Amino acid sequence: FLSQTEHCSAELAVVRDALGSHGYQSSKVLKAAGARCLTDFALVELHGGFLEARLQAWRTEVGGENAGQFVDLVRLLLLHRMLPITRVRQILGHDCVETLLRLQLLVPTDGKGRLFTDLADADPD
Repeated sequence: FLSQTEHCSAELAVVRDALGSHGYQSSKVLKAAGARCLTDFALVELHGGFLEARLQAWRTEVGGENAGQFVDLVRLLLLHRMLPITRVRQILGHDCVETLLRLQLLVPTDGKGRLFTDLADADPD
């Protein structure tokens, strides 16, 4: 059996590895979004439109699926945009998504602010 600390460390390692596999680091986020500092993301209602437009421009400049996945991660995690859970699973993998859901860092909704009571309703695969 794992201690609570070991269990938390293992869960965080899953998330860290999934994000790291996409180069999800503050320096890359700042460059892609054209942000001065990460604080710009705290004011997402004020700067969100600019940041999202810059991310889309960066996605076009860099091209490829990796850029698309990175931009979607920034949109989800920092701009608080909704993505289909199938897309999030495609990017982060099943284990990472299940960890984030269990920790309630991601919450499936139907796009209208209502929570699903059963994750199967959110992902009809």
